Order: sequence, then C-alpha cells, then structure tokens
Amino acid sequence: MKITEKIQVINPQGLHLRAGAKLVAVVNRFKSKVTLRHGAREANAKSILNLLALCALEGAQIEVVIEGEDAKDAWDNIRDLFEKGFHELVAV
Repeated sequence: MKITEKIQVINPQGLHLRAGAKLVAVVNRFKSKVTLRHGAREANAKSILNLLALCALEGAQIEVVIEGEDAKDAWDNIRDLFEKGFHELVAV
C-alpha cells in the first residue's frame, strides 16, 4: 500500500531536534518506508539527520509518502503527532 498526503507543521519551533526525535520514534515502530518532502528536499523519516536537513519551519507544508503493509497505521500516528504540534503547543 502507498499513501501520499500533505500536512502542515504547526508547532512554533518547526521540525527541530526534539520534534524530529519524536517523529523518528513513531516512524520506527512501523515497517513501512516513510519519506518526507519539503520543497526540493527529501528525507527518510527514520533518520533524525535527514529530517533536520528539511529545514521545515512553522507553517511548512510537508508531503508524506508512506509505502508498506502498515502504511495506514503509520499515517494515522504521523498525522496525530503533527496535528498535536509534536506535543509542544502551549495553551495561552
């Protein structure tokens, strides 16, 4: 199965080290290959260094491509993490 979706980075710090580490931890629970694209850059979502190289700031539109037998479960977990701002959003 292959899933291609777009999602926005909503946390104010963007896809930085802590958020990237959370994403890597989620993605590594699945067998599927997960690739993130931002502009001309592409990253293996199982690699923190690849993710940081995306330079995805708040508001960035990310294309997520997931290929594998557990793609749907992987997408559900990835989307949840992005939608919750990597659990870094502070209520004001």
